[in-house]
Amino acid sequence: MFFYGSTYTPINTGLDNSVVDVAFERTLVGVDVDLGYDIEKVAYYTMGAVASIAPETPEIIVQVFNNGTLIAEFEVQTQAVLDLTEGLISEQEFIDKIDKKVQRE
Repeated sequence: MFFYGSTYTPINTGLDNSVVDVAFERTLVGVDVDLGYDIEKVAYYTMGAVASIAPETPEIIVQVFNNGTLIAEFEVQTQAVLDLTEGLISEQEFIDKIDKKVQRE
């Protein structure tokens, strides 16, 4: 569930156990998942959801947690997500634009 803007209006995206902080310079999303989830797929799905909800934010940061412990962080420019969804760049070009920090697989 996303909460966007100062009114904290819920927007259903299919992301359970998530927290969203939208600021002028970036949108930060924390998602808590069970081990065994493909954390990259979770991150990419989250990036797409954020870009569709807040395309004006310049950067998207997705932090993936397991039981409250950070296991990975992904940073990408929102424009790269929009370019991918519009078919302007390939999936590989998109992946190359992501800064991925993995604490634990």
